[in-house]
Amino acid sequence: MGYLDELRKQAETRQAEDHAEQELQAQREKFYRTEMLPRLESCYTYLSQMVDHLNYVKPDIEGRYVLKGFGELHGLKQEAYEVKVDSRQNMQQIMLRYVCRGEDNYEFGVHGKKSINRYIDYLRGTGMTFQHRETMDSTHTVTDARFFVKSEIPISVNLTADIARSLVLVGVRNVDDFVSREFQVSPADLDEEFFDKLARFIVREDMEFMRLDIPSETRQALQKKVQEEQLRREQELREAEQAAREQEQAEEQNRGLLQSLKSLSRNRDR
Repeated sequence: MGYLDELRKQAETRQAEDHAEQELQAQREKFYRTEMLPRLESCYTYLSQMVDHLNYVKPDIEGRYVLKGFGELHGLKQEAYEVKVDSRQNMQQIMLRYVCRGEDNYEFGVHGKKSINRYIDYLRGTGMTFQHRETMDSTHTVTDARFFVKSEIPISVNLTADIARSLVLVGVRNVDDFVSREFQVSPADLDEEFFDKLARFIVREDMEFMRLDIPSETRQALQKKVQEEQLRREQELREAEQAAREQEQAEEQNRGLLQSLKSLSRNRDR
């Protein structure tokens, strides 16, 4: 076979592959238009009406969270619901946002540079607004930090069309803890029953929403991720508690040293 024949064969193979890919994309686009888009639109209509009613009725819904290194957050009221989409004509993502808000902000200390840096990363992961003021020793090394955290937890529920896999991804953040989770559902699952379960999950009447009838592989992966996240949070909490104890001991030692210096100074004055 001559070189030109080889090139011609390669071109024909490439053309066949391109044609097959175009056919696949066309099938995916058709499925999106006929199956996914109408159901996403129905979901958006449902959530829009729900948000309007919730913001008008303002039901008394309390969120419960544990802030690592501080403890349980009390008196948080769920409110300020808002739903948006990326496009009304070619909807691929529905974004529901709301908050759990308290009246009093939080203030506490963290000891040690490493613990401070870990806590900053932790707070960034929660999405909460915070500031911190660091204290340095005589060598300009950061020893302590005072954290000031706004009593407002951002919560989100997203539904995203995965056109390439003909699936809908459901992602939630900070709904029942400072954790982000995601699972996948078939577009056919986006029906009135699903919307009702989602609504009751949002208002904290049914927290079993994340345990829908999803493939066992997906469920196992989700459970593993949740367990790993729980172990990580428990470890961080232990480290924060240990840091707090060390800070308390250091402060006690400093008070004792200061008292000794004062006693010594008084004895010399005599």
